[in-house]
Amino acid sequence: MAASILTCICPVSILAGTAITQRRPVNLSTTSKQKEEAVRHYEYLKQVYQSISAKEIYSPYVFPWESTELTRSEIVLKMAYITWMTNNSALKDDLCTYLPTLDTYMRAGYIGVVLAPPTSPLQEEYVLQSLGDRSQDVRDEAYKALSEMTLSPEQNLKVEELLRFKYSEMRINAINLLMKQPKEQLADSIRRLLTDKVAERRLAGLDMMKTIHNVEFLQDIYQELLPVVKEIRKPNAKEKVLIESLIGDGTEKTVTQHYTKENGFGLYDPALEVNLPEITPGQRIQREKSIRIHLLRKGKARFQEAE
Repeated sequence: MAASILTCICPVSILAGTAITQRRPVNLSTTSKQKEEAVRHYEYLKQVYQSISAKEIYSPYVFPWESTELTRSEIVLKMAYITWMTNNSALKDDLCTYLPTLDTYMRAGYIGVVLAPPTSPLQEEYVLQSLGDRSQDVRDEAYKALSEMTLSPEQNLKVEELLRFKYSEMRINAINLLMKQPKEQLADSIRRLLTDKVAERRLAGLDMMKTIHNVEFLQDIYQELLPVVKEIRKPNAKEKVLIESLIGDGTEKTVTQHYTKENGFGLYDPALEVNLPEITPGQRIQREKSIRIHLLRKGKARFQEAE
């Protein structure tokens, strides 16, 4: 069957250039006589998808010296085009099963155009899971769609689960979504993260504590959760930095401000004087080398003092 309709679905470049790049569905009356026909073609494509491997090569093709290939991704792109044109919610739900096969940049475009906003629980679930996709383009489009939604408590729990990943911009986006929760739900979310066994989730909880630190109407839950921060056992290096910024290292008289100009904001020793060698106009080429040598010597001296 795949070979019989191959000429109908190759090449795919026509759709790739137009299908998932516009924001409004095409007026179907100008491209197909009936929506039923489009849906029927969608089902044909599903059968082709199921009958081939990830990539099929057809040779000869038209002429003995010609060959062509057909991939599942190209078929799903055609299915996505039909779904977009018909704006059929049932097809959108069905296509979610096949979208992982679609090329990354087209998948991101599909989420941004067709699933923004999602119109069913299944579509919402797909967009939510896409927030943790390997592709940053897909994650960005998923976040844009989710930002326009009011997430349920169950969906916020799934956002918390995604904080096990280390993608920096995804973690920022996930935290932004969680920060939109009502006050009581936000407190519960931070508490769950702070007490999680996974360090990456605990770090997210500490980041959220830093966020609410200076928010006046959230001071009650901040104070309520400080004891939870103190109970974190065996924190890693990153956690220690955040914990000390919240509650100090136990030596401060006050915890309102731990990092100041006087203590080098915790990054450097203000008492350490650095005297760079004098550089004359004729020494421009040697300037960078001189600075590196000087800093290297200073660094060695500091390590020797520590020993």
